[in-house]
Amino acid sequence: MILKFINPEINLNENLAIIGNSPSLLQKNFGEEIEKFKSVIRFNLAPIENFEKNVGSKTTAWFCAQNGAQIKAFREWLIFNNIKDQKLFDRNFMNLHNQKIIYCDVSGKNPLQLNIDYHESNRVYNFDYTSNLYLRYKYGLLSNVLDKSLPYGSWINLIFGQNLSAGLLFVLLCIESGIKPTLFGFDLNIVNNKSHYFLNEEKSKLKNFFLNHNYFYERILLKKLIKRKLIILKK
Repeated sequence: MILKFINPEINLNENLAIIGNSPSLLQKNFGEEIEKFKSVIRFNLAPIENFEKNVGSKTTAWFCAQNGAQIKAFREWLIFNNIKDQKLFDRNFMNLHNQKIIYCDVSGKNPLQLNIDYHESNRVYNFDYTSNLYLRYKYGLLSNVLDKSLPYGSWINLIFGQNLSAGLLFVLLCIESGIKPTLFGFDLNIVNNKSHYFLNEEKSKLKNFFLNHNYFYERILLKKLIKRKLIILKK
């Protein structure tokens, strides 16, 4: 299936797994199951090494919603909080080789316009971020109650000011493109103080770096998508 709102076109198999970054992944050995999917999507350069039994290793494409400025800010945050983890510090697009990278930037600019460096072996795609308004309108929590001929959508869904997380944004993108994805590492309840599976307890304060999303709202929306049988969630 060809994903909408992405240039140039990218074709993914309908047998698709989306791997979130929830800490609950450490409680499950989903690795072998994930490897069986035809297409596997991961987010924001999440580490795979040493987590293979939990998250697998196959990667069809990365969906990245971090630009160069955000990566720099992330590194400065690590230094300021005295978090000495080279693997976290080395999270960089240049460290990906022979990969497909779907780049998403809130400015709507493509990677070349933002002067982001990629290894020449990678294939880079650009997600039209303006389409997130349409996805929020169509698949948000509220439906159009005034016009019953429209099964989806309400402008009220657009009043939620926080950006959708990369994970939920890509889930909605798949649904809109006619794909029913299987989700791993997406929680319907708060697991613990950790924000990502690759952050240990002493690094849990990094959750403060990712406060620009309303995860309470997103968990409710995920439940709605499950009820409508638009996604499959592995627990």
